Amino acid sequence: MTRVLLAHPGSELYGSDRMAVATVSSLADLGIEVCAIVPQHGALIERLEGAGARVVELDLPVLRKSQLRPAALLRLVAGMPLTLARAAAAIRRARADVVYVNTITQPWWILAARLVGARVIVHVREAESDVPDLMKRALLLPLAIADVIPCNSRATEEYVLRYSAGTAGRTAVLYNGKDWSEYTSAAPARFEAPVRLTLVGRLSPRKGTDTAVEALAILRKRGYDVRLALVGDVFPGYEWFADQLRSRALALGLSDSIDFAGFTDDPAAAFANSDIALVPSRVEPFGTVAAEAMASARCTVVARTQGLVEIVDGPEVGSTFDPGDAAGLADACASLIDSPQRAAAIALAGRELIVERFSSAGYAQGTAVLVRKAMEGRR
Repeated sequence: MTRVLLAHPGSELYGSDRMAVATVSSLADLGIEVCAIVPQHGALIERLEGAGARVVELDLPVLRKSQLRPAALLRLVAGMPLTLARAAAAIRRARADVVYVNTITQPWWILAARLVGARVIVHVREAESDVPDLMKRALLLPLAIADVIPCNSRATEEYVLRYSAGTAGRTAVLYNGKDWSEYTSAAPARFEAPVRLTLVGRLSPRKGTDTAVEALAILRKRGYDVRLALVGDVFPGYEWFADQLRSRALALGLSDSIDFAGFTDDPAAAFANSDIALVPSRVEPFGTVAAEAMASARCTVVARTQGLVEIVDGPEVGSTFDPGDAAGLADACASLIDSPQRAAAIALAGRELIVERFSSAGYAQGTAVLVRKAMEGRR
């Protein structure tokens, strides 16, 4: 029996976390024994176990932007021998043939797998456009010793090939795929006041939450009766951004028009209670939340960036605007509100696209190909 150790950097239920569950499910369906490693206890563990994995908590470092400073990097380097030893021991205990590293934020798993002779799959879900080129190359350097490098979009693959030398021939695009049966909301026949705008995702500058707030102010100034639900929470250390958003909402007179709803583990329900979904990310290598919104048959407006334009790839399935352009986002929303019949047609076409192109079956088939390639290299 093939054994896979899946190393994942978190225990929450955001986009990459849910795709870790989908990966485990795909592997388990192939008859592969999966051991999933997460750094701490969290809601994800139950989902991973339900998908067929044995889950182990192992608190190893996770690369964050806050660690890309001299002092933090020095501490990280100083602790590297112990980190590698603990990761290698976990791989040996799992008797893993393949180590599946889900995101590039724990590169030590790549090195540890090489130390113990396991094959390595690194699923790249990041394309950091807002860091210096030298830092991009440094972050991607460990990919040089990976066997197979799936990327969650063409934009991510292009990023890897540009900034990671020697990876040509080992990359492949594997779009996120899900079972969309729970996203079954019917497209709204018409908009009723107040029109409900929804943004599902972390409260973060990179997610463009501030752009959504500014767009709401523009729409209300134009006379549109709209409300905005922000469904998500901040990453630890970014509490200042949530405070900044609340202060800005107060200054714009929007306190009664914005619902800071907090995190939900049921995005389908959030979209069922919305009319228009917003995905104003400045950086978004794929954008599972956009696919979720479209699968819910909700009109979806996304920033014209990276993987989002591979999901909303035409005006017949969704709307786009320039990242950070609050007026452009407001214009896109206004156009949908003013044309409810066209909006309903767009919502239904978007759902059909997602169900066909980003299925769980397609993701499982792609995962099987990746593992087979890795094992063939082992033999």
